[in-house]
Amino acid sequence: MTGGCAFKDVAHDGQRDGVIVGRIELVAALLRASADSRGISPIDQIERARMRWVAIFQDGPGMVSVRNERGLAEHLGYLRQHAKEILIAGGLREAPEGPIVGGLWVMDVATRERAVELVANDPYFASGQRTYRLLTWAKALEEREALL
Repeated sequence: MTGGCAFKDVAHDGQRDGVIVGRIELVAALLRASADSRGISPIDQIERARMRWVAIFQDGPGMVSVRNERGLAEHLGYLRQHAKEILIAGGLREAPEGPIVGGLWVMDVATRERAVELVANDPYFASGQRTYRLLTWAKALEEREALL
């Protein structure tokens, strides 16, 4: 018994390995067929397996002075430098004409640790005047591209 689940070894003569290889080949064929039917190469499909994360930032009271002292240039430069991973970024307001109270990023990265690293190195976050919440995100209608 391992981790609360019982495992039973059903074959000892190599038959099990053949079944596993057969299943892997079947899955690969299904992925190729699915990718071909949608016009997506198998390599692109594997790339899409990367995880999407959303960072929701909450600004503290000192964030106004951080914006005024450093301006947007340093922060926007960071976003541009990491544009392949930080797909969408922008300020959040409670009303259209209200002050910025936080921010939102949609990231496409290989790991949660990479998402945390991107947030930690952002000049706005490094100021200590922002907190954030990190959530994984799955896009509905994956086949649809959205350009904002």
